[in-house]
Amino acid sequence: MRQVLYHKADWPSHKQACGKPDGSAEPPSAARSSSAASALSPPKGLDGGISKPFSRLDDDTWLHGRSENDVYRLLIDACRLRAEDAYSFEGSPQHDSIYAGAPDGRRGFARFLDRAATRRGLLPRWWTPEKRAACERLGMDASQWHDLRCAVKKSDIIDHYGDTRFPMQLRMV
Repeated sequence: MRQVLYHKADWPSHKQACGKPDGSAEPPSAARSSSAASALSPPKGLDGGISKPFSRLDDDTWLHGRSENDVYRLLIDACRLRAEDAYSFEGSPQHDSIYAGAPDGRRGFARFLDRAATRRGLLPRWWTPEKRAACERLGMDASQWHDLRCAVKKSDIIDHYGDTRFPMQLRMV
């Protein structure tokens, strides 16, 4: 719980630092190489990464300009990480989550998508009820990594996407 409060209390200064367009918010290891400043986030796990992800999160354009499959993957993983955070930090799993014994996170994901649809500009313009259904189907496809039947931890996200800042991006969606 203290970590959640810390994140909330620290977010205004963190957002200001990470969203700086001049790249001065790069971690020391990234600042060492000139190519790291222009690197896309995440470097793996998606069809393509984006530049300045925290600025795009702030502008509600983080999901825009990505492939349909990448948007689906990101929404699924943002929801999965949110369920993990509710269980780990708050100590209370969502009542119909895998952490509470449900066979999958389908119902929680439906609520997550309902909330996402109410945030003006968050979802790409091409998002329709048919695209939502395709996203939900992908989340129930056990043959791929973004599976609503499986728990995911921060370390899993970092390993899969190859970006230590990516869990924070998913949490901000």
